[in-house]
Amino acid sequence: MRVAVLGRTKILYDTIDKVKDAGHEIVLIGTCKAAIESEIREADFEKKAKEMGIPFFYDSKINADPVLSMLREAEADIAISINWVTVIEDEAIESFKYGILNAHCGDLPRYRGNACPNWAILNGEKEYGLSIHFMVPGELDSGNIVIKKKYEINKGTTITDVYNNLENEIPELFCEALDAVLVNGKYEIQSTNPKDALRCYPRIPYDSIIDWNQPCDNIIRLVNASTLPFEGAYTFYDNRKLYIHEAVSSSYEYPCCVVPGQVIFVDKINGEVRIAALDGFIKIEHFHVGGVKIPASSILRSTRIRLGYKTQEELWNLNKKIDILQKEIIEMKKLLNDYTEIARSK
Repeated sequence: MRVAVLGRTKILYDTIDKVKDAGHEIVLIGTCKAAIESEIREADFEKKAKEMGIPFFYDSKINADPVLSMLREAEADIAISINWVTVIEDEAIESFKYGILNAHCGDLPRYRGNACPNWAILNGEKEYGLSIHFMVPGELDSGNIVIKKKYEINKGTTITDVYNNLENEIPELFCEALDAVLVNGKYEIQSTNPKDALRCYPRIPYDSIIDWNQPCDNIIRLVNASTLPFEGAYTFYDNRKLYIHEAVSSSYEYPCCVVPGQVIFVDKINGEVRIAALDGFIKIEHFHVGGVKIPASSILRSTRIRLGYKTQEELWNLNKKIDILQKEIIEMKKLLNDYTEIARSK
C-alpha cells in the first residue's frame, strides 16, 4: 500500500523503515513540534523524507490548506499516525482511501487521551494496553480497533520499560494492522458508552513533586511514572531540586516517631539514604541534579535533614528579605534626597 506517515516520536520515526521493509511504499511524511523529551526532532523527519525523495511538511494545522492539498496530492491509500498534537477532522482523514491508523498506548475504550501509560502506573493498574485503531473525525482515540495487546505492570515497572516495549511493539503492530486492513477488514467496534472511557489529560513537570505524606506505594508509582525519558520525580533540600529516577520502599522493623520527609538513615559507603513516608520508608541510591547522577548520601549527610519545600517558613524568610530591602530602599532615597539638596544649595 501507499502509506503516509503523520506524527512525531522516535517510535514513529523507526516505524517508517519497518513499514517500508514490509513492502509498503512511504509517500509522505508530516510532523509537528516535537515533545521536549523526544530525542527525534522535526529535522530528523525532514531529513528522512529527503533521503526517500518524498514530500514533507512541518505544520500542526493538518486540517487547513496547504496541508490538506499535500495529503490529497500524495494519493496514499492509508496513513499511520502517532502522537499528533491536534484532533484530526474529516477532510484530512478522507484524503486517504482507508483513513488513518493511530497507535495509542491505552487499553481502549478506557485510557483515552494523554500520558495514558503514566496514568496507568500511577493508578496502580495491573496492565497497560496498546491499540492500533482507525481515527474518527473530530474525536479522540475513537474508531474501530484493528489490533489490541496488553502488557503487565508490576511494582517495578517504569515508564522507561513501557517506552522500550513500545519501541519494539508498535512498528511490528503497524505492519500487522496494514496487512489486516488489506486481507480481512474485520475490526473490534469501540464502545461509545461514556462510562466505558477514562479521559486522561496531559501531565506537566510540576505533577511529579513528591509528597512525603503519601503512602510508599504512591511515591514509588510516582517515581516509576516520571522517570526517563521524563525529568523524574523530585523533592527539595536546601534550595536544591533533587530528581529521583529509581527508588524502592520498605517497612519499619520497629515502631518509631517520625515526620514524613525525614532522613532516617544514611549509608555513606554505599550511597543509600532512607526517607520516611506515611507508612514506611523510601530507599534512594542516587539523585539527579543538573543532569548529573550523584550518590544520595553525598547530598544528604545527616538524619537531621528533612526533605520538602517548607512553604510557610520560606514565605516568612522571603518577607524578612523584603522588609530589609524596603528599609534599604528608604535609606537610599533619603541619601539621594540629601545629595540633591546639597547639589541645589551649591
